[in-house]
Amino acid sequence: MIHEVIGINNHRVKLDNGEEIVINPDQDEFFGRNMYKNFGEMAEELNKLVNEFKEKNNSQAKVESIEDMQRFMETYPEFKKYSGNVTKHVNIMGELSRKIEKRRLYTVSEIEQDIAIKASKSEHSKLVLEVLEDPEVDNLEKIRLVTLYALRYEGDSNVTKFKNMLKKDEIKQEHINFIDTILQYSGKKSRSPFLFSKGSDLLSSVFNVFKSTFKEVKNVYTQH
Repeated sequence: MIHEVIGINNHRVKLDNGEEIVINPDQDEFFGRNMYKNFGEMAEELNKLVNEFKEKNNSQAKVESIEDMQRFMETYPEFKKYSGNVTKHVNIMGELSRKIEKRRLYTVSEIEQDIAIKASKSEHSKLVLEVLEDPEVDNLEKIRLVTLYALRYEGDSNVTKFKNMLKKDEIKQEHINFIDTILQYSGKKSRSPFLFSKGSDLLSSVFNVFKSTFKEVKNVYTQH
Protein backbone atom coordinates (compact mmCIF):
# COMPACT_ATOMS: atom_id res chain seq x y z
CA MET A 1 0.00 0.00 0.00
CA ILE A 2 2.92 2.35 0.63
CA HIS A 3 4.04 1.65 -2.95
CA GLU A 4 0.65 2.60 -4.40
CA VAL A 5 -0.32 5.56 -2.21
CA ILE A 6 3.04 7.21 -1.41
CA GLY A 7 5.71 5.42 -3.42
CA ILE A 8 8.94 3.64 -2.50
CA ASN A 9 12.17 4.29 -4.37
CA ASN A 10 15.27 2.31 -3.43
CA HIS A 11 13.87 1.58 0.06
CA ARG A 12 13.10 5.27 0.56
CA VAL A 13 9.72 6.86 1.21
CA LYS A 14 9.39 10.60 0.66
CA LEU A 15 6.66 12.31 2.68
CA ASP A 16 4.84 15.49 1.64
CA ASN A 17 6.73 17.50 4.27
CA GLY A 18 10.01 16.64 2.54
CA GLU A 19 11.09 14.04 5.09
CA GLU A 20 12.72 10.99 3.56
CA ILE A 21 12.38 7.71 5.44
CA VAL A 22 14.34 4.53 4.83
CA ILE A 23 12.39 1.28 5.14
CA ASN A 24 14.20 -1.99 4.58
CA PRO A 25 12.69 -5.33 5.69
CA ASP A 26 16.19 -6.70 6.30
CA GLN A 27 17.01 -3.94 8.79
CA ASP A 28 13.57 -3.02 10.12
CA GLU A 29 11.97 -5.89 12.02
CA PHE A 30 8.58 -4.19 12.30
CA PHE A 31 8.38 -3.45 8.58
CA GLY A 32 9.61 -6.91 7.64
CA ARG A 33 6.99 -8.53 9.86
CA ASN A 34 4.08 -6.40 8.65
CA MET A 35 4.90 -5.28 5.11
CA TYR A 36 2.25 -7.50 3.50
CA LYS A 37 -0.57 -6.80 5.95
CA ASN A 38 -3.55 -4.64 5.05
CA PHE A 39 -4.00 -1.12 6.36
CA GLY A 40 -6.33 -2.11 9.20
CA GLU A 41 -3.97 -4.79 10.48
CA MET A 42 -1.04 -2.41 10.16
CA ALA A 43 -2.86 0.19 12.25
CA GLU A 44 -3.39 -2.39 15.00
CA GLU A 45 0.24 -3.54 14.88
CA LEU A 46 1.45 0.06 15.03
CA ASN A 47 -0.77 0.66 18.04
CA LYS A 48 0.91 -2.29 19.77
CA LEU A 49 4.33 -0.90 18.85
CA VAL A 50 3.49 2.52 20.28
CA ASN A 51 2.19 0.95 23.50
CA GLU A 52 5.37 -1.11 23.83
CA PHE A 53 7.39 2.06 23.35
CA LYS A 54 5.36 3.85 26.02
CA GLU A 55 6.09 1.04 28.46
CA LYS A 56 9.80 1.13 27.65
CA ASN A 57 9.82 4.91 27.89
CA ASN A 58 8.22 4.85 31.33
CA SER A 59 10.72 2.31 32.62
CA GLN A 60 13.67 4.27 31.24
CA ALA A 61 12.41 7.48 32.81
CA LYS A 62 13.03 6.19 36.34
CA VAL A 63 16.63 7.26 36.83
CA GLU A 64 16.90 7.59 40.59
CA SER A 65 20.30 6.15 41.41
CA ILE A 66 23.80 5.75 40.01
CA GLU A 67 22.94 2.19 39.06
CA ASP A 68 19.84 3.44 37.21
CA MET A 69 21.97 5.97 35.35
CA GLN A 70 24.47 3.31 34.37
CA ARG A 71 21.75 1.02 33.10
CA PHE A 72 20.17 3.90 31.20
CA MET A 73 23.45 4.82 29.51
CA GLU A 74 24.03 1.18 28.57
CA THR A 75 20.60 0.83 26.97
CA TYR A 76 20.25 4.39 25.62
CA PRO A 77 21.57 3.66 22.08
CA GLU A 78 19.07 0.80 21.73
CA PHE A 79 16.31 2.95 23.24
CA LYS A 80 17.11 5.81 20.87
CA LYS A 81 17.00 3.43 17.89
CA TYR A 82 13.67 2.01 19.09
CA SER A 83 12.28 5.52 19.52
CA GLY A 84 13.33 6.49 15.99
CA ASN A 85 11.74 3.36 14.55
CA VAL A 86 8.41 4.05 16.26
CA THR A 87 8.42 7.67 15.08
CA LYS A 88 9.24 6.56 11.54
CA HIS A 89 6.30 4.20 11.25
CA VAL A 90 3.90 6.60 12.95
CA ASN A 91 4.86 9.24 10.38
CA ILE A 92 4.36 6.83 7.47
CA MET A 93 0.96 5.72 8.75
CA GLY A 94 -0.02 9.34 9.28
CA GLU A 95 0.91 10.14 5.69
CA LEU A 96 -1.02 7.11 4.42
CA SER A 97 -4.07 8.10 6.44
CA ARG A 98 -4.03 11.68 5.11
CA LYS A 99 -3.67 10.57 1.50
CA ILE A 100 -6.38 7.93 1.84
CA GLU A 101 -8.76 10.54 3.22
CA LYS A 102 -7.82 13.13 0.61
CA ARG A 103 -8.16 10.72 -2.31
CA ARG A 104 -11.50 9.38 -1.00
CA LEU A 105 -10.18 5.82 -1.09
CA TYR A 106 -12.61 4.65 1.58
CA THR A 107 -15.56 5.91 -0.45
CA VAL A 108 -14.29 4.47 -3.73
CA SER A 109 -13.44 1.05 -2.31
CA GLU A 110 -16.82 0.79 -0.59
CA ILE A 111 -18.55 1.45 -3.93
CA GLU A 112 -16.32 -1.17 -5.56
CA GLN A 113 -17.32 -3.71 -2.92
CA ASP A 114 -20.99 -2.86 -3.38
CA ILE A 115 -20.82 -3.26 -7.17
CA ALA A 116 -19.07 -6.61 -6.75
CA ILE A 117 -21.67 -8.13 -4.43
CA LYS A 118 -25.04 -6.83 -5.62
CA ALA A 119 -26.85 -5.63 -8.74
CA SER A 120 -28.27 -2.13 -8.38
CA LYS A 121 -27.56 -0.31 -11.63
CA SER A 122 -29.43 2.90 -10.86
CA GLU A 123 -27.76 3.33 -7.48
CA HIS A 124 -24.32 2.37 -8.73
CA SER A 125 -24.43 4.65 -11.77
CA LYS A 126 -25.16 7.61 -9.48
CA LEU A 127 -22.33 6.67 -7.14
CA VAL A 128 -19.84 6.25 -10.00
CA LEU A 129 -20.94 9.60 -11.43
CA GLU A 130 -20.28 11.29 -8.08
CA VAL A 131 -16.79 9.80 -7.95
CA LEU A 132 -15.98 10.89 -11.51
CA GLU A 133 -17.06 14.44 -10.67
CA ASP A 134 -14.86 14.53 -7.56
CA PRO A 135 -11.53 16.25 -8.38
CA GLU A 136 -9.90 14.75 -5.29
CA VAL A 137 -10.23 11.17 -6.54
CA ASP A 138 -7.14 9.91 -8.36
CA ASN A 139 -7.47 9.01 -12.06
CA LEU A 140 -6.39 5.45 -11.37
CA GLU A 141 -9.26 4.98 -8.92
CA LYS A 142 -11.73 6.41 -11.44
CA ILE A 143 -10.58 4.07 -14.21
CA ARG A 144 -10.70 1.06 -11.91
CA LEU A 145 -14.22 1.94 -10.73
CA VAL A 146 -15.55 2.44 -14.26
CA THR A 147 -13.92 -0.85 -15.31
CA LEU A 148 -15.69 -2.72 -12.52
CA TYR A 149 -18.99 -1.03 -13.40
CA ALA A 150 -18.50 -1.99 -17.07
CA LEU A 151 -17.91 -5.61 -16.08
CA ARG A 152 -20.98 -5.69 -13.85
CA TYR A 153 -23.30 -3.88 -16.29
CA GLU A 154 -21.76 -4.81 -19.62
CA GLY A 155 -23.42 -3.01 -22.53
CA ASP A 156 -24.93 -0.27 -20.36
CA SER A 157 -24.94 3.14 -22.07
CA ASN A 158 -23.55 4.78 -18.94
CA VAL A 159 -20.18 3.17 -19.65
CA THR A 160 -19.73 5.34 -22.75
CA LYS A 161 -20.81 8.38 -20.75
CA PHE A 162 -18.29 7.57 -18.04
CA LYS A 163 -15.48 7.11 -20.55
CA ASN A 164 -16.27 10.51 -22.08
CA MET A 165 -16.05 12.03 -18.60
CA LEU A 166 -12.64 10.44 -18.16
CA LYS A 167 -11.53 12.06 -21.43
CA LYS A 168 -12.65 15.46 -20.15
CA ASP A 169 -10.43 14.89 -17.12
CA GLU A 170 -7.57 14.72 -19.63
CA ILE A 171 -6.83 11.10 -18.82
CA LYS A 172 -4.74 9.51 -21.56
CA GLN A 173 -6.74 7.57 -24.14
CA GLU A 174 -4.44 4.59 -23.77
CA HIS A 175 -5.45 4.40 -20.11
CA ILE A 176 -9.15 4.71 -20.91
CA ASN A 177 -8.74 1.94 -23.51
CA PHE A 178 -7.83 -0.33 -20.60
CA ILE A 179 -11.57 -0.56 -19.84
CA ASP A 180 -12.32 -2.05 -23.26
CA THR A 181 -9.31 -4.34 -23.02
CA ILE A 182 -10.59 -5.78 -19.75
CA LEU A 183 -14.04 -6.28 -21.29
CA GLN A 184 -12.47 -8.02 -24.27
CA TYR A 185 -10.64 -10.54 -22.11
CA SER A 186 -12.99 -10.73 -19.12
CA GLY A 187 -16.42 -9.85 -20.52
CA LYS A 188 -19.47 -12.11 -20.47
CA LYS A 189 -18.27 -14.10 -23.48
CA SER A 190 -14.90 -14.89 -21.90
CA ARG A 191 -15.45 -15.33 -18.18
CA SER A 192 -17.24 -17.77 -15.95
CA PRO A 193 -21.02 -17.15 -15.93
CA PHE A 194 -21.05 -17.13 -12.12
CA LEU A 195 -19.01 -13.96 -11.49
CA PHE A 196 -22.04 -11.72 -10.98
CA SER A 197 -24.76 -14.35 -10.59
CA LYS A 198 -26.67 -15.69 -7.58
CA GLY A 199 -23.41 -16.37 -5.82
CA SER A 200 -23.07 -12.62 -5.43
CA ASP A 201 -26.22 -12.57 -3.30
CA LEU A 202 -24.49 -14.93 -0.90
CA LEU A 203 -21.47 -12.62 -0.86
CA SER A 204 -23.79 -9.72 -0.12
CA SER A 205 -25.27 -11.58 2.85
CA VAL A 206 -21.82 -12.45 4.17
CA PHE A 207 -20.68 -8.85 3.70
CA ASN A 208 -23.65 -7.57 5.71
CA VAL A 209 -22.80 -9.99 8.51
CA PHE A 210 -19.23 -8.67 8.54
CA LYS A 211 -20.48 -5.08 8.65
CA SER A 212 -22.71 -5.80 11.64
CA THR A 213 -19.98 -7.84 13.34
CA PHE A 214 -17.34 -5.12 13.06
CA LYS A 215 -19.68 -2.21 13.74
CA GLU A 216 -18.37 -1.81 17.27
CA VAL A 217 -14.71 -2.28 16.38
CA LYS A 218 -12.77 0.78 17.50
CA ASN A 219 -10.23 0.59 14.68
CA VAL A 220 -11.89 2.43 11.79
CA TYR A 221 -9.52 0.81 9.31
CA THR A 222 -10.55 -2.69 10.43
CA GLN A 223 -14.22 -1.66 10.25
CA HIS A 224 -13.69 -0.63 6.65
